[in-house]
Amino acid sequence: GGPLDLHAPRLLDGNPGVQLHHMHDANQDALSASQMAYFRVKWRLLPEAYRRFLQERLAPGASIMLVRDTSSWPVTRYGDRHVFQVGAQGGMSAEEYLRRSITDPGAYVVPGYPDSMPRGLARDLSPEDLAALVAYLASLR
Repeated sequence: GGPLDLHAPRLLDGNPGVQLHHMHDANQDALSASQMAYFRVKWRLLPEAYRRFLQERLAPGASIMLVRDTSSWPVTRYGDRHVFQVGAQGGMSAEEYLRRSITDPGAYVVPGYPDSMPRGLARDLSPEDLAALVAYLASLR
């Protein structure tokens, strides 16, 4: 199997307090995609060390800023705590990824997985049909 099969289960099994996002943004990762997998790990609950730091090191009444990013990208859920995400801040939009995947199906093959997407769909679509297909697929988030 690929990185999803090889590394993710071991990482999750050994760290029950985290959620795993396997991310790929072809604009940012093109040079390294064939050599590595990019995992972002999120704590499900604030770890004890962070809680203790906040209690012991922040001055009473000190401000804490929380930022909630509401951006979204297409994800495929592999389990309760594991998703594969295409795109990231500063990279391509979901629409750009979808358009390129239709017009050049081999452009974004996940390392360790076969390049098995059918070829030629884009040549049978008018520009309007391609735009409509991309819009429809992007709406499925």
